[in-house]
Amino acid sequence: MQLSGTQILSAVVPFDSRDKYPTHYDVYGNGGYVAFSSSGDMLSVPIGRQKIGMMACLDNQLYILQSKADTLSFNNWLQLPVSGVELVAERVGFSYHGFNTVDSALKHVLDNDKFDIEYFTISGLRGGNYYENFEYGTNDGSSIKFNWEYNRQETGQYIKDNFNHTYTLGTGIREFVYPSGLNDNIYTLYASSYNNENISSGVQLNFYHKMFYGESTKQSLTNSDVLALSVHQDSYLDDKNLLFTLKPENEYMYICYPYAFGDSYFNVNGIDTDFIKSSLTVTNSFAFSTNYYVFRSIYKVNSQKDIKI
Repeated sequence: MQLSGTQILSAVVPFDSRDKYPTHYDVYGNGGYVAFSSSGDMLSVPIGRQKIGMMACLDNQLYILQSKADTLSFNNWLQLPVSGVELVAERVGFSYHGFNTVDSALKHVLDNDKFDIEYFTISGLRGGNYYENFEYGTNDGSSIKFNWEYNRQETGQYIKDNFNHTYTLGTGIREFVYPSGLNDNIYTLYASSYNNENISSGVQLNFYHKMFYGESTKQSLTNSDVLALSVHQDSYLDDKNLLFTLKPENEYMYICYPYAFGDSYFNVNGIDTDFIKSSLTVTNSFAFSTNYYVFRSIYKVNSQKDIKI
């Protein structure tokens, strides 16, 4: 079959193997493999140099052209996950492990390697513990950060809370400091990929007051005395109905919790027992103050006691 164009009589080669000039520049070819230096170059390939199936590299990501257009967009390019790239590189010209074509092999890979959020967590808090539960006073915004990661590059992302505050983020960002004080809320990360995949992941943030308990020879406690008591490991539940074990040695027994929990009755070793109740404004280590009830046993005690509120 006769071909049109400039005919050559022999292969195009440099003068010798050490010549610095190439035989071809990839960006000027039709189809094949092209390494682009910017997304602008990748999206401005003239339609005459576009070929379905051509492969491109941009920012260490590989793409296949799946449709032509006078004005290209990322919708014309199919981004390849690493597993898909390895599969094609290893199987070109072979059986593709039972697949008839590269397209069918890639479809199988993409169906099993969807764009996904690997994690979306809260970190960098001052004094944070108990997973996504944090003591009041840490929610000044400047100390609370969201961190996340995807299994591949995103094209767009934003964070939205249940109060309909939306924060649009640039691509490549993986950490966000909330610009205002946080409250009990659900925060959701939304993201999209080049393949028009949209995903989301949420994290619930709760704040709590510490519940203190312990023993002391003092008949009344100061702010620093309360902070020096033990902290119940389930304080984050924001529930006063917890069990306490105290081991006084000729000392008073103390239990302290916020006003918001209301009044209480105490059962000590199975017996209803009266405690003396007083009030104290407690300021925690983050300079957050709230009113506490301070409950003290009437008498000093000299043996282990299991207390149920």
